[in-house]
Amino acid sequence: MNRLIFFVIVLFVSALAYGQGTSNRVITDPKLGIEVCLGFWEADSLEVSSLFASYFQMEKNYENGDKKKIKKLSKLLKNKEVVIVFGSWCSDSQREVPRMIALLRAAKFSFKKMKLIGVDRAKTAEEIDLTLYKIQYVPTLIVYENGKELGRIVEAPSSTLLDDLLIILSQK
Repeated sequence: MNRLIFFVIVLFVSALAYGQGTSNRVITDPKLGIEVCLGFWEADSLEVSSLFASYFQMEKNYENGDKKKIKKLSKLLKNKEVVIVFGSWCSDSQREVPRMIALLRAAKFSFKKMKLIGVDRAKTAEEIDLTLYKIQYVPTLIVYENGKELGRIVEAPSSTLLDDLLIILSQK
């Protein structure tokens, strides 16, 4: 019995250690020679990371302010998934990703339904197959419903993040 408990504990700790290696990673990009966020990230971890904290601080007061539109966005985001692919080295990502996260947070979107993926300058994330997302530029925010892409915002919104997301989510 003690061996079984020991085995389960070792298995659990190993799983945790493995998971640590695949999320919230910082590597040195071989093309840029600087540290970059790579792979899956959690929004809260990105917000306090040494590579992104200052950008979140600059955008901390970002909001679109229109409570009615944010409430509508919240309703439209029900049963949706969001993927954000970003480059911590990219000025558009440094500006837009904190805004995207702030807007999704204001709309009470569940970050459990969001994939936040950091890429290197070659727009790869090692073990993550990004071909599915057809990324050309970063950041790219993609909205899905039942596995089907509804729309995307690439680099920067045409109008505002809020208005662009409402347009994507209101299309039938």
